[in-house]
Amino acid sequence: IRVLVLEGDPYWDTTFLQRSLMRNDKFNVDALVRYSRDHVRAIRKTPTAGELRAPQTLDQMSAYDIIILGRSVDRLLNASQTALLDQFVKDRSGTVIFSRGRAFENSDAISELEPVLWSEGGRERVRVEATAEGRSLTAFRALNDGSGNADALPDLLDGRRATEIKPLTATLAQATGRDDVTPAPAIVHLDNCNGCARCF
Repeated sequence: IRVLVLEGDPYWDTTFLQRSLMRNDKFNVDALVRYSRDHVRAIRKTPTAGELRAPQTLDQMSAYDIIILGRSVDRLLNASQTALLDQFVKDRSGTVIFSRGRAFENSDAISELEPVLWSEGGRERVRVEATAEGRSLTAFRALNDGSGNADALPDLLDGRRATEIKPLTATLAQATGRDDVTPAPAIVHLDNCNGCARCF
């Protein structure tokens, strides 16, 4: 599975995710991480693949099965490259993952692709539990095991708030913070309806 990680504002969670994917033999990972205004670190699991640069064309972007977005991705991609993400999903059935909430500082940059509307604030000490729809997926086995199991996920230190779920979005897991009365979406999936641009 070919994965591109784009991160414009790195934090420990991005590093953890990137290293986890690198250790898994099923993933071939490229990562572009911006550490300062003038420094972007290019990381390749397969160094012999040549120099890594941000995709400039739809064909270059489509070389990846999954693109994972961190924060402040518009520090890495210009407007035309950002527009390619939309084409990557709609025309090439690519998968884009928003791993840290809102990915772009310019909120209109990729608003159609975002499965939820994000709020500015986060929540502390968040417990994530799979929904009925999520429990049917193998990837959620750790969540399915419940809090009594030693392998169950611990509380997360922080979680990004979502204020609204967009149409056609499936909630696979919900999060409950220590001050929350009702659960909020934590892991969601927005289907692109086989490339139909008007289904969002």
